[in-house]
Amino acid sequence: MCLIYNQVVTALSGVYIASHLGPAEYGVVSLARTALVILATIAPLGLDLSLQRYLAFAPPNSLQRYQVNLLRLTVLPLSVLIILACTAGFGSYAEATWFPNSGFSAVLTITMLALPPLVDQAVLGGAFRGIMNPLPSLIASYAVQPTARFILALILFQGGASALDVAYATSMAAILSAATVWIIAARAFPVGRKTFTLNADIKQLLLYSPILAISMVVTTITRSTDALTLGVFSGTTDVGIYNVALLIGQLIVVAGAALGQSLPGQVANAYKSNKPADVETLLKNTALLASVFAAPVYVGVALWGNRASLVLGAAFEIDAVALTLICSTQFAYVIFGFGGLALSMTGHQNPELRILLVGMVIQIFASLLLVPHFGIGGAAVSSLTTTFSILFMRGIAVKRLIGISSVPIYALLPPIVAAALGLPIFFVTRELTQTSLAWTCIAGTAFVSIYFVVILLGRPLVLKRQGKIT
Repeated sequence: MCLIYNQVVTALSGVYIASHLGPAEYGVVSLARTALVILATIAPLGLDLSLQRYLAFAPPNSLQRYQVNLLRLTVLPLSVLIILACTAGFGSYAEATWFPNSGFSAVLTITMLALPPLVDQAVLGGAFRGIMNPLPSLIASYAVQPTARFILALILFQGGASALDVAYATSMAAILSAATVWIIAARAFPVGRKTFTLNADIKQLLLYSPILAISMVVTTITRSTDALTLGVFSGTTDVGIYNVALLIGQLIVVAGAALGQSLPGQVANAYKSNKPADVETLLKNTALLASVFAAPVYVGVALWGNRASLVLGAAFEIDAVALTLICSTQFAYVIFGFGGLALSMTGHQNPELRILLVGMVIQIFASLLLVPHFGIGGAAVSSLTTTFSILFMRGIAVKRLIGISSVPIYALLPPIVAAALGLPIFFVTRELTQTSLAWTCIAGTAFVSIYFVVILLGRPLVLKRQGKIT
């Protein structure tokens, strides 16, 4: 529910902000936010992931609970250094060299003020997931933060909308959401003399955390290369249009992200208990459920997503083919992406890192080759190619190293059902939905309703295929 709320509010605020700024300024905001996402992935140094493994068996008032606060302090200096680098001239250098849009430096610097609270919130989020209590982090990240950002943007836009207003809203919202987690964390992870104890477990955690961090950074850079390359070769206008397409496509991953909030700890627990069959069942059941809920969004966005221009204006016209490719990339992550946990949460983080590095190289070369010639379409193709390359390599590695398969073939059934139901409705209503937002909503609602009726009727057949956790 938190993630669904987050996506709804994020989509509404994204539409509101984009329609008020226009493609070029929205592109500036998107590039600054992309930089924030990349750095917010680097700065926790992998502690947001490693804490999930470290705390999987930690009882209340244990030594592990106290040490969370020490680990939080270790990552704070890097965030501060990044902000100092932006104020010392890196923002101006980026504006002059890569993204020649007046005001990018100021927007980037203000946006980076969100980094320290976001990093601390990420570390605490990993700790809460480690003790199987992800709710405090979810409320802060997926309820408080997007709501505060939207409300602050509404207030700041009253004097005239600008990209700098969005940067201020982003930073202030990050501080408010982090403060929400701090209040709850004070009780869950107390401070005391044990806080500064360095035992063998904590030293081991600090050794494998950088591996997990590099994997996350490589993944984030891989996913961001398309937009960054667009910014360099095509300008901020194309970046703005492309990020609106990504914003729409991200609705597809809500189900997978929601179902995966506590999955890392469960996978680590099952593998540590020497139950690889349970690991396989966990991954397959999660992939199937994610597919069931993501399939109608995937098909619906692919069919009607380019009608976003009816809300945003003709300047945000999105090519239907490019949008379909973007949606296919997102959906592939939903049902195949959980395989990464089968490696990173079972002590096979090094093979996972090698796979991700190969994927990053593919993405960089594909983007440099395709984006200068094909723009948004080239960015979409490069991301899809990279995604399938990573997922194929990962599937082979999981089978070879653990002896399991992480994806059920029957997870492909929901999108087939959704396409079979959605295409007839699309063709029947195409003339009406091309120019009418109301008819687009009616057609989409009818399609989703029929889909879930069919899925509920076929539910007994699907349940027979699901494995049980031993």
